[in-house]
Amino acid sequence: MRALVYGAGVIGSYLTHILKQGGNDVSLLARGPHPYS
Repeated sequence: MRALVYGAGVIGSYLTHILKQGGNDVSLLARGPHPYS
């Protein structure tokens, strides 16, 4: 399965890790800098 996880925060990173362990082709998409950070 190919998947795209939108959001490289804690939950997105964890979900990506779980999917990769299952042998899936996963991409992780992070947005640019937040204007308030």
